[in-house]
Amino acid sequence: SVDDLIDYGILAESDVKLVDLHSTNLSIVRQPGRSEFPSHILILDDNPNLAHYLGRKLVSVGHSVSYAGNTGEADDFLAKGEVDLLILDILMPGENGYEFLQRNLSGFKSANLPVIVLSSLDELDTIYRCLEAGASDYVTKPCKFITLNARINSALERKHLKDREKEYLAVIETEKEKSDNLLLNILPVPIADRLKAGEDTIADSFDQCSVLFADIAGFTPLSEKLSARELVDFLNETFSAFDSLTEELGLEKIKTIGDNYMV
Repeated sequence: SVDDLIDYGILAESDVKLVDLHSTNLSIVRQPGRSEFPSHILILDDNPNLAHYLGRKLVSVGHSVSYAGNTGEADDFLAKGEVDLLILDILMPGENGYEFLQRNLSGFKSANLPVIVLSSLDELDTIYRCLEAGASDYVTKPCKFITLNARINSALERKHLKDREKEYLAVIETEKEKSDNLLLNILPVPIADRLKAGEDTIADSFDQCSVLFADIAGFTPLSEKLSARELVDFLNETFSAFDSLTEELGLEKIKTIGDNYMV
């Protein structure tokens, strides 16, 4: 026991008190857990030791990592479209990180690619310029990984939400096109446009107008002889010919009702 060590003179009581004092002040360093958004992260840094150390930390929380020692190598990775987040150093030989950020700004925005600048430069002017140029965040070296990891998770969460929003908007646009096409199959283009513009009651008058209702003679007995597929093919072929004539003659198709064509 500690008391035995003191009794035998191996430890001094003052040493034990000093250890107790330091132990009280020490706290366990909290380790970051697995990321909720495991992603492919590209580290652009000309210091391979720092880059690979950071890469090992990122892999430990669930990410996959690629490395680029200069902006040319980074361009090659980005061209593949597989990068979800970029960690960028400012001070590099040749094209620096700030110039690289400016050159790729439009591409980063369209791809919704967050960029976190990790640099030893801590001047407010440098930080402001990077954020103004499109960086998502700015972290100064040296930094604790748990802090950087929190910034990365925050950026990836925003990216995830924006990606989902982009997908939803694409689905909405596709459904809107389907709805518009269906409306145009039922109503004339001017009427459909007025309905979409919010006009509820549409009642126009014309001094002269001819309306044609064209039925297929003997359709009922014909439909009893044909299969469903043959019947649909027949109507499709017939009405497609009518559509061509309508367009050629400058008429307005109103709708089809069974085997009836209204123009």
